[in-house]
Amino acid sequence: MKLVNKVVNRAIKKGWKNTEVRGIPPGEWTEAEISHVIFSHDFAKALWGEKDHEARGLVFANFANWKYHLTKLVLEEKRLEYILKNTKT
Repeated sequence: MKLVNKVVNRAIKKGWKNTEVRGIPPGEWTEAEISHVIFSHDFAKALWGEKDHEARGLVFANFANWKYHLTKLVLEEKRLEYILKNTKT
């Protein structure tokens, strides 16, 4: 569960405050608890921010970065790796 800890620590550094699920530390979360956290809006907003998404110089107005990445995250098989790859430390 090292990846979970890395992802959570990155979110905390970016301002996420809810670091436990029902009093359970991240390294002990079940798959369901991990999914609950990584798909939460607060978690995504902390990681990717609320600015409009921009790709290849195009700005997607009214489509925040966190919404863009959540839609991509749903399709990923390796979700924790996606988060680490698509966020800055």
